[in-house]
Amino acid sequence: MPLFRRSALQWAPGLDPTLGDPDARWLWAALAAGDWPAARRLLAAERPQEDLDFLVSVAAQVPGTEHWLAHLLEHGPDDPLALLVRGHRAIEWAWEARTRLPAVHVPPERWMLFRRRLGLAEYCLQEVVRREPANVTAWTGLITVARGQGLNADEQRRRFDAALAHDPDNYRAHTAMLQNLCRKWGGSPERMYAFAERAARDGGEGSRLGTLLALAHLEHWVDLGGAPGRDYIQSAAVRESLNDAARESVRHRRYARRRDWALDANAFAVAFLVAGDDEAAAMQFLAIGDLVTEFPWCYLGEPVAAFRSAVSAVNARTAW
Repeated sequence: MPLFRRSALQWAPGLDPTLGDPDARWLWAALAAGDWPAARRLLAAERPQEDLDFLVSVAAQVPGTEHWLAHLLEHGPDDPLALLVRGHRAIEWAWEARTRLPAVHVPPERWMLFRRRLGLAEYCLQEVVRREPANVTAWTGLITVARGQGLNADEQRRRFDAALAHDPDNYRAHTAMLQNLCRKWGGSPERMYAFAERAARDGGEGSRLGTLLALAHLEHWVDLGGAPGRDYIQSAAVRESLNDAARESVRHRRYARRRDWALDANAFAVAFLVAGDDEAAAMQFLAIGDLVTEFPWCYLGEPVAAFRSAVSAVNARTAW
């Protein structure tokens, strides 16, 4: 039986950065219209830390906000929340300038733009934590800025520890730090795995931090490239590690679906797919539905096309 009926694969153009969340869609519309008072009311509402992190990550992806937020902050009242959104938007804006090309192929003028926009992000987010030292969302953004700026390991760790001091299991702080520990950003597989394993263990049963192990295996696979990467990710040891991590996180009865739970499902789906574990991948495909995320499907090509191809291939190989 196919995983999906044909009608279930009628995609809207592109990816949904709001992951189908009503508040996130409302926020996107407000920011796209330049309506900061409306957006601010939603962002300022009392909510769990992970919900705020997700909503700010959505806000950061809205094109054009970098311009009118600059005018707002220059001519309007002092507003740390506007600085927070502008800082996170500047991070996205910086990576848009850098492009997805390998570092050696990024033109010098793009590197200059990348660094200038990261400097803006650093300024905005440092201003936020100066006024609000317990602002976890700002500290999480500063972890990513530290990566792009090539700051030393001690400073990266200081920023990570500052986030965890106020939210020890914060998902986005952990995933940002995991990226900093990848070889491509100056880390090593040993440091990356040690970090992921400890976080998953400390998170306990049902914690989404188990997703870090799926991400670590994917990053190592990409780093190895070609046949060595395939031999590694399809080894019995890696398959066992992935299934153990899934049992303790996304498959566990205590696992709670946050607003951005699709990030976890997509990470495990890609990891199981490239590991050659079709049955486990299929379970995640069913959970995902149409909530495909850009990362890590971008490692396999255009994300939506890669997902659809994967579903078709798994359907053809399994009895689902």
